Amino acid sequence: MSLVDIERLERMHDLICRNATGTPDTFSEKLGISKSMLMINLAQLKEKGGPIQYDALKQTYYYTRPCRLIFGYEIDRDAMGKIKGGKNIFDKGAHSNLIRMGFCKFEVQQGIG
Repeated sequence: MSLVDIERLERMHDLICRNATGTPDTFSEKLGISKSMLMINLAQLKEKGGPIQYDALKQTYYYTRPCRLIFGYEIDRDAMGKIKGGKNIFDKGAHSNLIRMGFCKFEVQQGIG
């Protein structure tokens, strides 16, 4: 997951939290992406547990329950011994396989709503 992807998902999350997405066309324009890319990103967020719905009357996406969007990276602990002192593990060199690509998940509050 690239930094651009993370920033876009964070922006989407912010707009959804504020019920400020508008229609799918407006939402995609706010993000600077195509409507089809918006649908792909919404599907990804839903796959990660995002309780996202669309309100046609209010013309906005919203969360059905309070939630937080969490991003992170994992380091392969089994391969940590291969790192030499002073070596930048984020280089695209030999140690780049030590970083597992970023993950995205939702933390949904239970029993609310």
